[in-house]
Amino acid sequence: MKYKFLIMLLLVTFILIGCQSPEDNTSELDLKKKTITHIEVRSWESEELITTIDNQTFIDDLIIQISDSKHSSTATMDFRSPDYKMTFINEQEMVYQLGYYLKAMNLGVIGRYWDFKQDQQIGVTQKLPIKSNK
Repeated sequence: MKYKFLIMLLLVTFILIGCQSPEDNTSELDLKKKTITHIEVRSWESEELITTIDNQTFIDDLIIQISDSKHSSTATMDFRSPDYKMTFINEQEMVYQLGYYLKAMNLGVIGRYWDFKQDQQIGVTQKLPIKSNK
């Protein structure tokens, strides 16, 4: 009886794992798989739109750098919030979001980008083409 219960429990677990939506597991690596038409940059605190980046060469280069860079977990770290929130957009569809620091942060790797969904600092120091009032 115990074994039947354990086997049923394992089967249900495998079925539930298999039913997860791929969108639940989106990562920055998926940025390479989608066409990003523009990036909206908003204030982290106020959500005010700061700028929209639509330079396709810049976007493509940034995506390659982010996808190919080292990442470091920030799950157990205490640090300040980013200055900006970047939203990668394909036409009207939000594909992914990252935090952006005006000054590079050393959170295991030195970089300006923070993947807050994956809780990882991204080792890319490329500056965004924005004029800052901060």
